[in-house]
Amino acid sequence: MFFSIIIPTCNRNALLEKALKALNKSAQTIANKDYEIIVSDDSANDVVASSLTEEFDCINAVRGPRKGPAANRNNGAKQAKGDWLIFIDDDCIPDKNLLHEYMSAIKDNPGCLAFEGAIFPDDEKLLQKDLAECPVNTDGGCFWSANICIQKNLFKKIGGFNEQFLIAAQEDQELYSRIKKHTRVVFCKNCKVVHPVRYRGLKEKIERIPIEMKNWILFARMQQSWWQIFLSGSGAQIKACVKTIKQNKFKAVLYHLFSLAYLVPGIILFTFQHNDKQKI
Repeated sequence: MFFSIIIPTCNRNALLEKALKALNKSAQTIANKDYEIIVSDDSANDVVASSLTEEFDCINAVRGPRKGPAANRNNGAKQAKGDWLIFIDDDCIPDKNLLHEYMSAIKDNPGCLAFEGAIFPDDEKLLQKDLAECPVNTDGGCFWSANICIQKNLFKKIGGFNEQFLIAAQEDQELYSRIKKHTRVVFCKNCKVVHPVRYRGLKEKIERIPIEMKNWILFARMQQSWWQIFLSGSGAQIKACVKTIKQNKFKAVLYHLFSLAYLVPGIILFTFQHNDKQKI
């Protein structure tokens, strides 16, 4: 069994360095002959190739396509020599037993071709603050690309990540929906990574609504009618508003209200753009 660890990165050298230290030959509890690390670098100046490859001889740094995280992950997977692909974000800190636990899970679940690991926040207290965000997966059923493992043959068979998704959102959920048609997915609670909690200002959050909404509508359109998209989207935003009101997170309430207001024009804009692409 041989693992290829795929890490997409873009202008986050300091965070990436911490992740690589946790994956270095002396850090993990499996033999270094059993895995490789592939860093696909979307940075404009190829910072990985120019600096970190000198410090970490265990990595293969390749230039990314600069077409978004989904395309960057696919680019890393194309270089993989392993029969299993592990995808980790460049800002995550893997547990020292991560690879050992994935190896055990694969052996304990014959025939299973995909696994998801646990994701923990690095600061529980900060996560409670208004507009703080972090993907947390402690019970499974999320399949977030910050910590997943897929057999390479299956990944190739279904075509990898959908590169229409231009930001890191929903592209892993769309992949998940296709993977479940071919295999069951096992949650491995002992395959752990720690993810940083981040805070975005309200202005930045509102400015990102159009691209985030476009990503979500693209994903929803693959499974729902326009009417269902409107109902599910508005319902989700209303529930989020109620929840954040109860939590006294009033900046988050404003964000969800803006998202709700953008839903209909977002659907219309997406429809026109999609129709124009089809005509071309």
